[in-house]
Amino acid sequence: MTPSNITAQTLLEQMRIADREIEVRKRLFDFTDADVANLTACKDVIAANLDAIVEEFYAFQIAQPEVSLVIGDKETSGSIRAT
Repeated sequence: MTPSNITAQTLLEQMRIADREIEVRKRLFDFTDADVANLTACKDVIAANLDAIVEEFYAFQIAQPEVSLVIGDKETSGSIRAT
């Protein structure tokens, strides 16, 4: 698959995650249809603040010792943020 084809796919398509797997993961986190509706309602606010949300998310992740060991170095953290 060429890089241009990959960018035309959603992340779910790239990872080959089917609807059934999405439902399993949602149940694992008790993520309901109401949660989906709430996030959908916040879409514009999230889009307008996405950079700040991502920065805060990674700052929180790196503050966790277990996660910091995996993504804490500058190179790995930078490549993850770029995706």
